[in-house]
Parts: sequence; C-alpha cells; structure tokens
Amino acid sequence: MKKLIIIKIFICIFSFSGVLYSYLHQQNDLMKLRIELPKLTKDILLINEANANLKYEIEAFENPKHLMSLAKRPEYIHLNYPIIDDILVANSCSELIIPYVVENSGNKICSTIIVGAR
Repeated sequence: MKKLIIIKIFICIFSFSGVLYSYLHQQNDLMKLRIELPKLTKDILLINEANANLKYEIEAFENPKHLMSLAKRPEYIHLNYPIIDDILVANSCSELIIPYVVENSGNKICSTIIVGAR
C-alpha cells in the first residue's frame, strides 16, 4: 500500500516537472521573440524609409520637367517624337492598322498593340 502511494507521488512529481519544463521552454521561446521584435520593427522602419526615398527619386526622375531637360542633352538629341501618321498599330483581327482604331465586330472586340514607327 505504501509502495503504491510512493509510486503515485513520483508519477505526480514527474508529471509536474514535465509540465513545468514545457512551460518554461515556451516562456523562453516567447522571450526570444520579444527580444527580436524591436530589431525587426527597426528594420521595417528602415525599409519603409528607404522605400519612401526611392518613391521620391522615381517621381523626381519621371517629372516632365526633368524628362524634358534630359531630352535636351547631347546624348539624347537624336530622339524625337513620332508623327501620328508614322505609328503602326497591330490589331488582333488584322495585320496592321494605320491610323490607331479599335474595331468592334459583333460581340468580338479587337485589341490593338502599338508596334512602333515606320
């Protein structure tokens, strides 16, 4: 009888120690994540700041005034605007269409793709 009670006590102590160990292990994992969280938020803020900076640079580069100033540079002086009549457009219904027109034949809508200048 005493052996049975001693065995039950050892089983309870062993079970309690296993549950306590798993709880401490979960708390340690949680603490590691809490320690890493400020580092990750700092990285996210740096990435967002860099992203905003790149968006500003893209908008500044795509600004029409900047593009017109680039067009006046000597390395881009050979480029010019195409005349509307010189633009070739490929249509999915036919080979080439000159001028740019989208045709609607019944239920089928023909799509056009601008190919380039002659």
